[in-house]
Amino acid sequence: MLRAFLEINVRILAGTDANVPATVPGFSLHDEMETLYNAGMSAPQILASATVAPGEWAGVKTGQIRPGYKANLVLLRHNPLEDIRNNALPV
Repeated sequence: MLRAFLEINVRILAGTDANVPATVPGFSLHDEMETLYNAGMSAPQILASATVAPGEWAGVKTGQIRPGYKANLVLLRHNPLEDIRNNALPV
């Protein structure tokens, strides 16, 4: 179903860890990103689904690095565009 949604440009929002029993918010997002990748989303699509898309959906200026927007930055050792698993800091 995800691939069908992607083909017709349905906006996907990552972050389904809220109010789900036995999940730890934050950590589960990294698992979700890997699952989305394995299901056919590209790394840029996944990163946008966790940053830009939620801000646009909520109508708030967040999730983008632009003047007037609020965003948190995370420095990573490796590029998550090359491998989505590179989005997490080592634990």
